[in-house]
Amino acid sequence: MKRKGLLGISLFCAFIPFVSSCIRYHAAPISAPKAADEFEARRLDSPEIQKFFRSLPDFEAEIPSTWDLRALTLAAIFYHHDMDVARAQWGIAKAGRITAGERPNPVLGLLTGYNSTTPVSEISPWIPEASLEIPIETAGKRGYRIAQARHLSEAARLNILSAAWGVRSRLRRAFLENYAAQETAVLLSRQLELQKESLRILEAQLGVGEISPAVVTQARIALD
Repeated sequence: MKRKGLLGISLFCAFIPFVSSCIRYHAAPISAPKAADEFEARRLDSPEIQKFFRSLPDFEAEIPSTWDLRALTLAAIFYHHDMDVARAQWGIAKAGRITAGERPNPVLGLLTGYNSTTPVSEISPWIPEASLEIPIETAGKRGYRIAQARHLSEAARLNILSAAWGVRSRLRRAFLENYAAQETAVLLSRQLELQKESLRILEAQLGVGEISPAVVTQARIALD
């Protein structure tokens, strides 16, 4: 009986490393109000973006005095959620490279045998047993798995550049649309002044009888 007790303790001690190596899940719930507050708190003069600009080797000032396309592109890359997603995917792919190189864990099984031929008057017929299975990969499967994980990691890294280019393209389109809207506003303001002056001249001509009231009415409608 003492030998059986020692065998059980030794098997339990051998099983502890396998149990302690398990990864535990930690819940990280998403709070919509918190995410909305963080989004609203984003500013071009925030301390976080100042630190980001200071970390750039070829940027002279912490916060640019003029927000041109280059400065706005850097700010968009810092804040845009597409970049966060691309970086997270790269992190997952890099972790996949580590797990791809791991070898399959051995499996330890605890069993109980029963000897039906043992007389009742003698020792217990129950026999503790243990089985240890050590998987062996063949045909270079581990090497292929590592190569696949390496290629997926590189693809995820290049996807960050693709996401950054997409952010810049959308920002440049919005930048040009904003410039076009400003120029259109200037042209419409000039057109308004010209039409006011034209209406004043037409009203003066109407006063001396040179044109009909219908011409002035059309000019007033156009001005409105």
